Order: sequence, then structure tokens, then C-alpha cells
Amino acid sequence: MTFFGISPAPTFERVIERVRRAERSVKCRDERTERTTLVARIGRNPSLDNLIDRRSGYGMLKPSSLSAVGQAIKFAQQVRDSRPAATKKKADYNPTILEPKRYEDAPAFFDLILSDEVLQIATDYLGEIPVAMGIKLWCSPPNDHMKGSQLYHRDGQKWLLRRAKFLINMDDVDEECGPFTFLPADVSNRVSASIGSMKYQDGVPDETVYTVAKPADAIRLIGPAGTGVACDSSQCFHHGARVKRGERLLLQFHFLCRADALHGGSLKRSRAFAERFGDDRIRQLVVPNVGREGSL
Repeated sequence: MTFFGISPAPTFERVIERVRRAERSVKCRDERTERTTLVARIGRNPSLDNLIDRRSGYGMLKPSSLSAVGQAIKFAQQVRDSRPAATKKKADYNPTILEPKRYEDAPAFFDLILSDEVLQIATDYLGEIPVAMGIKLWCSPPNDHMKGSQLYHRDGQKWLLRRAKFLINMDDVDEECGPFTFLPADVSNRVSASIGSMKYQDGVPDETVYTVAKPADAIRLIGPAGTGVACDSSQCFHHGARVKRGERLLLQFHFLCRADALHGGSLKRSRAFAERFGDDRIRQLVVPNVGREGSL
């Protein structure tokens, strides 16, 4: 049953989300004031201003967009090439080959993620100094699966959630390599409305999506190493790792507002972090957790 074309289930889900987020916002009210104030202290690159479009939910990154991406690419390729042979034969369709928690685990990745350029993009979209939730380096082999994240889905399973996710090719990726593929947010919203309750919007088959969207609406992250996208993966339906040939080496990291990340992310402020960033308050807010091993 619908009212004026709107299913009552999504409407109720949105009301519940809004109430719960308001409760979380109260808990971090003072910190949010600091987070919004400090946005003005981030160094800015005019070419990256408001990169993530609020209507479409994404902005593309050229290989030259982020100054720290070159070192990240070199490090990612070293990690891939140094894996034991037995690991390379793993049957997983989208194995995580590195998930660093501390600065010393992957300095090149942390320098990229905590760079002014990346933080500018994330704060422009989220409106405050956000929390970095985690880092993953994926190396997807050829496979004939169609399951999990290879099917269309939206991260977080929430109607109102906003997320700034960065996905960057760490090697050349073409159509056969199973590129990250997504629908713009405005197109995704039409697909969502046709499905109804959010509980049915995970693992959505292509044929369901393309009854509303057109195949031509899908954007594929194809290009040389360094090509990337900053995308609201909670608003944009997406999939990946449908590798037919070669492999896909992809770096992924994402940010949430503090009210959506009260418990912080998986990154830790170790001694090496402190040595690199000192008493930089912005970076401390981006990585609010203190690690147990080698912690401050």
C-alpha cells in the first residue's frame, strides 16, 4: 500500500533514522562545534572544491588530482607483489590483502588519507572534520561469482546516511578487470523508491536495478593507476569485483560524520602517528581512537 506514491515502510524507516541520529548528535554536540570550526584550517586546492556533487553523489579523481597518490600506488603494488604464492590462489572473489590500523602499517596510505586534499573533499561534502572509518586494499582475481558486493547495494543500509568513500585504482583497470561500478545518487534514489523498504536493498540483481535505471547510467572506474572516485556509497548503488581477466588492485577508505561514528573507526593513533602529525588537532579528530599496542 502506498500514499501519494510513497511506500509507508521507507517513510517510517526515515523517521526512526532521523530520531536516532538526533540522539547521537546530542552526545557529540560540543565536539561537532569544534569539527565544523576547524574546517576553515584545512589547506585548500580550488580544483577540488565541492568535488562530490550533492545531487549525483560523486566526483571523479584524475591520476593527478591527489599529490600523495603516487607513493600510495607504489606501496600498494609492493604489497601485492610480495604476497606468498599460496595467498594469491585464495578463492575469495575480493580478498583484502591489507587492512592497516596504524600509521607504521602503511605510511603511504595514511599520508594520502590524511592529506589536506582528501580532507578538503570529505569535509566539503560532510560539513565537518569527519572520522576516518578504515582502509582496505583489495586485489580481486578472475572469478565467476555473482554474490555479496558483486551485486548492487548501498553501504550502511540507511536512508539518510551520508558517507564520503574514496576508491582509487592502484593499477591500470579496464572493463575486464571488474571495475568499481555505481549509479549516481539521483538515479539510485529512483531505484530505491521502486524497491521499497531498505531491508530489500542489499544484493539487488541487475535485472531489478535496470527496470528503473538504464545500463548507460552506470559509471565504471576505468583508467590508469591513480584514477579514482569520491562517492557517497550510502546513497549510490554500486558493485565491483566482477573480474573476467587480470585483476583489480583497489584502495578504499571512507569517512563519516561524528554523529554517525560515535565509536570511531578502526584506525589507531600510535606513536608513529604522533611522530608524523604531532599535535595536529585536525588529524586527531579524523583518527579519534587511541591504539592499544604502542598507544600514546
